[in-house]
Amino acid sequence: MRYSDTPDGENYRSKVMKRIGLGILLLAFLASCQQKKTGNETDIDTPTSGKITGSVDETLRPLIDAELFVFQSEYKRAQIEVQYKPEAEAIQDLIDGKTRFAITTRKLSEEEKKIFEQDQIRPREVKIAIDAVALITHPASKDTQLTLDKLQGLLEGKYKLSKDLFPGGSDQPVQLVVDNQGSSTIRHLKDSVFKLNKIQGSVFALKSGEEVIDYVNKNKNSIGLIGAGWISDRDDSTANAFLDKFKVVEILSKADGEYYKPFQAYLALRSYPLHRTVYYLLREPRTGLGTGFSNFLASDKGQRIVLKSGLVPATMPVRLIKVKKTERER
Repeated sequence: MRYSDTPDGENYRSKVMKRIGLGILLLAFLASCQQKKTGNETDIDTPTSGKITGSVDETLRPLIDAELFVFQSEYKRAQIEVQYKPEAEAIQDLIDGKTRFAITTRKLSEEEKKIFEQDQIRPREVKIAIDAVALITHPASKDTQLTLDKLQGLLEGKYKLSKDLFPGGSDQPVQLVVDNQGSSTIRHLKDSVFKLNKIQGSVFALKSGEEVIDYVNKNKNSIGLIGAGWISDRDDSTANAFLDKFKVVEILSKADGEYYKPFQAYLALRSYPLHRTVYYLLREPRTGLGTGFSNFLASDKGQRIVLKSGLVPATMPVRLIKVKKTERER
């Protein structure tokens, strides 16, 4: 009789090897199923490759479209899917973990930061540009200058008629229109400029900056609120096509008593009163594609795109040349 130090001798070894082989095949099969189920979601992204999603304030679409075009042209293996939506929804997407980053015109509130802290997440905030809320009106309008007091009165419901806002205005009611519900333009005026508890005046919400421009073009007694990026890039064919559809309203600065439009030089000098900062908000536990895009936006190339777009870069100096206003600008 033959003895062995293992039960059944060679038969036992054979059974063990078969079980190990079956285990390996099972793991391979499960991994294959997971790959088919989630696709690129199982791939690990790097600062210059992979696939992620982000949510962006609708008013910033012209600038971010330009940034994404250059970034993804330079890094062919990077794919960033962006959803343009109201600012409040973009931030909520970030909080809920639906997107890797959000681009907005405000920082996270203390309450929002506490939500991230509960999940042991430390989101990053990067300044990328100085933007502004631009007011536009009908191209045939002769009333293109407005004071902050009158604008506040319009938001509070104190002023309703054209003659309440402009010298020589009509008895027709003024319709204030914004790009969407939860728009950052109206939020900025309410919270940051005028510190209002709520908006009492009538505000009509559309779905995009283009719709605001079209509405103002067709309605004489309307004032539209849009991001300055929609009107600032003079090299962009789309922006130039818009310029004939409206007039830009000048806002009185209380600092020097002059009227200013939301043009680049006046944003850089903070002369235009309705300027605001653009932030890149990132929730990324490691250095991935979200970090790579953030670094690009803050880099020399990314900031030059901001400059070309007619806005003001946040991380690079801007050279200003003082010129006199032309008769057309006055």
